[in-house]
Amino acid sequence: SIYPQALEDLAQLIDSLELLITPDTGPLHIASALNQNIVAVFTEDSVLRYGPRTEKKSLCINLSKKSEEEAKLEIVEFL
Repeated sequence: SIYPQALEDLAQLIDSLELLITPDTGPLHIASALNQNIVAVFTEDSVLRYGPRTEKKSLCINLSKKSEEEAKLEIVEFL
């Protein structure tokens, strides 16, 4: 696992990635602000309200409406 010591370190790490796969947490919103490619995984929160706002590729998956297998297939197709 990777544990950045500061928010700036986390932002630098995210900025260096080609794609971030993340639940609806702070790193999702940092990646969105940095205009990164994102796969965002949601359960209860509104994808439309809290999803990424990026000009690059993004995929939002609501796990409360899909099986794990459906989600995996969607991610593979996205890549």
